[in-house]
Amino acid sequence: RVGKLTTMDRVLVPLYERAVLDLVSLENQVMRKSRAIEIGTRTLASCNRSNDKVNVATNIAFLEVELKETKRKVVQSRESLQRLYEAFSVKTQKAIDDLQMDGFRSSLE
Repeated sequence: RVGKLTTMDRVLVPLYERAVLDLVSLENQVMRKSRAIEIGTRTLASCNRSNDKVNVATNIAFLEVELKETKRKVVQSRESLQRLYEAFSVKTQKAIDDLQMDGFRSSLE
């Protein structure tokens, strides 16, 4: 689709691919940690013993801190990905956009 890549684009492609994978991984971590906090909150509501409540509350607090840090990393990762995208030639940017639209269309089918 792209045709011949410029020398710079050839260097950027593996970096861009890696950045996309890193972003997906971070976004998955956000989902898992958010889900764990939801489960922990429900568990906390059903705890009867005070020791259990303390342990669950501590775990929730820890997860909330981790979630905040992971969300910060997602923002940084998106910014980095955008900078990489902007460094590509216009032709390669268009090819990336087309691939993303193809992926979006196939996810709707």
